[in-house]
Amino acid sequence: MKLFKKKGIKRVLDLGCGSGRHIVYLARRNFDVYGIDIAPEGIKIARDWLKNEGLEANLKVSDIYQPSPYKDNFFDAIISI
Repeated sequence: MKLFKKKGIKRVLDLGCGSGRHIVYLARRNFDVYGIDIAPEGIKIARDWLKNEGLEANLKVSDIYQPSPYKDNFFDAIISI
């Protein structure tokens, strides 16, 4: 996160976000966070977790092997862990 802050990263995509561990971490640190995962249940868990924490993120159920639903150069950084 220090590198992201140093480089002025603001908008981050978590590719394959699962149940939201990194989504919540980034949202807590005031990043503009987006997540994509193929599993609807993972997205639901992430949304519930965010809601319980009073945080926000843009989450979508989508296959990471399909064309991105976002415009080119929309994100400052993409993570996939």
